[in-house]
Formats: sequence, C-alpha cells, structure tokens
Amino acid sequence: MQKALLIATVLAFGLGAFEFRVGLAIAKCLMMTEAPGASKNQVVAFLNRVGLSADSLVVAGMSASDLPSIVAAATAQLTSHDAELRASDEQCLSLRRRKAELQSQVNRNDGSVTPESVTSAQSQLDGALVQRDLLLSQMATETIAALPQDVRELLGTVVRNSRFGVPAQYCVVDRTDSEWAALKSALAGVASASRRQVSASVQDVSLISAANAMAATVQANQRLAEGLVAMKTAWATAFANE
Repeated sequence: MQKALLIATVLAFGLGAFEFRVGLAIAKCLMMTEAPGASKNQVVAFLNRVGLSADSLVVAGMSASDLPSIVAAATAQLTSHDAELRASDEQCLSLRRRKAELQSQVNRNDGSVTPESVTSAQSQLDGALVQRDLLLSQMATETIAALPQDVRELLGTVVRNSRFGVPAQYCVVDRTDSEWAALKSALAGVASASRRQVSASVQDVSLISAANAMAATVQANQRLAEGLVAMKTAWATAFANE
C-alpha cells in the first residue's frame, strides 16, 4: 500500500493532469490487489479467462480510472468462489484425462473398453464444462454488475464475441458464424501478406475495410486510440509481480 500511495504522490506533484489520473488508477489497483484474498495472478488470469481484458474494457467505453472497481469486484468473486471454481476446474481436467485414456484404449483395440464408454465419458465431460462455464459467466456478470447498463451490455457483446478470436474492436457487433469465419480469415490473410511483404487479396482488404467502416467499430477504434495505452499501463502496474 505504501508503494501505491507513493506512486500517486509522485504523479500528483511531478506530472500533468493526464498522468496523474493514470497514476491514481494504478495506485488504487495496487492497494486493492495488495488486500487479502485472491492473488494478482489469479485476478488477471480470471479477467482474461472471462474476456474482460484491457482491450475489451476500453472498447466498451471504460478508462484506466475504472479499472480499480473491476479489480476489486473480480477479487471479491474469486475470494467467494475460489473453492467452487478450483473443484470445477479439477473435475473438468480429471474427466478430460479419463476420456483421453478410454479413447487411447479403444484405439489400441485391447478389448477392455468399448466405444460406448468413450461416449459416456465425453457426455460427463461436456456436462462438467457446461457447469463450469455457467459458474464463470455468473462470476463475470457479478464483476461488472456495478457498471452503467449501456457499458454492461456492450461489454457483454464484446465478451460473447471474443470467442471468435478477432481483435476487440470487431467484437462490438454481432455477426453470423460464417461472417465471423470470413472476417477472421481476411484478417489472417492480410497479416500473412504483410509478413511476406506482398499485396493482400482485394477481397480480404475489402471485407476488413467494410468492418472498419461500421459505426460501432469506428467508435471502438477511437476509444482504443485514446485510452488503451493508459489502460494497459494501469493494468500492467496493478498486476506486476512484486
């Protein structure tokens, strides 16, 4: 806590208003993550796990000064549900291993295990994964419960769409599965062309340009340009190892 207060004091008297706001957010996060309960590593792992990354928070309209409340809420959720989440993770891991062992035995044709046993094991694993996802979803919902409704709704959209593996600015709008696949492919194609120093396909460039022209994505890109550096600075400092 002394380190957090020192940072805030230095920034208050030695830097400008913008740097002071960033420093104050960092100081608050440091004080919260130094409190008893979940460790810094647990908190940052949880936030990333449920899609509440620095990028996601920024495109949803949050700033570095909002990070302390998210850290505090996430810490509270992890402290309250630590045993339950650990048990769920361990169960999923155990069932995944069991299914893999049964599948290996079937593949070896040793006659001791039937394909039906593998199917049953997969069903058990699927059920455990669903229950864990429900728990994580509940914890994520409670973590952002105090945010304004419009921010919660947009953040929910971003988190939901983050599973498609595209940058956060494209996750602010919903698409069909085929549209997500096409966008992801186009982004990969342009990135590959850039690495090889060749021209990207006209189709890929056109698809990405259309995505970037959407009003919600334009706003998301603007938010990233204006607030991502400050958010990542506060994030990195708040979760830095001692």
